[in-house]
Order: sequence, then structure tokens, then C-alpha cells
Amino acid sequence: MKALGYEDELKEKGIADPVSHFRAEVARMNAERKAGMERERAREISDVPATRHLGHFALKAEDTALVAAGDMALLQAPSGLRFSLHGLLSSLVYARAVAPCSKLRTFKDVLPQMEGIDAQFTLDQL
Repeated sequence: MKALGYEDELKEKGIADPVSHFRAEVARMNAERKAGMERERAREISDVPATRHLGHFALKAEDTALVAAGDMALLQAPSGLRFSLHGLLSSLVYARAVAPCSKLRTFKDVLPQMEGIDAQFTLDQL
């Protein structure tokens, strides 16, 4: 709620018909609010893409069967890396299998959309 003033004062300020003027102003503000709510509702629905990359499960099953994570941990121990080398390489291989693209695009677009991949590394590490 907002106090607009007295009708005679508004007429002195140059508003010929204050009631009609502010009714139109309220209608405009309501229309803007409604349009903003519609935009917000549409944004909420479309912010998260519906597509998920799921084609890497066969490679993941093969990787698990080969027990490559243990071998990679042994190779990683002397290097002192603070991230999982196996996690980084397997994520990169899985991502390239489902959507071959650059490392930057893989990191920003593909890995976040992959189901069951926990990317615990930075772009620099990749």
C-alpha cells in the first residue's frame, strides 16, 4: 500500500485526472508483476536440462570388473596427487564415450549431466 497524496495536490502537479492516471499505473504494475511471475515460472522449469548422459554404464561395469581403481591407487601413491587419478581418468573416458568434445566442454557441460559420476577434481587438474 502506498499513499499517493490528495487529488487537488496531484492536479496542481500536472496530473489532470489522478484517479484514472493511478488506476492505469496500478494496471501496468500488475501486468509487469504477472509477466515477471510467468518468466520466473518458465525459468524454474527449464534451468535444469532434462537430458542425462547414461551411455557410460557399460564402460563403468568393465572398469569395475578389471579392478583398475586399486592399480591406479598404487601408481598414484608416490606422486602425492590430492585427487583420485582413477576418478579423473575414468570420468574423462566415460564422458568422451558418450559425448566427444573438448576437455573444457566435457568439464562444464558433459560431466555435470552424467549419472553416477562424482567429479572431485578441478578443470586445471583435468
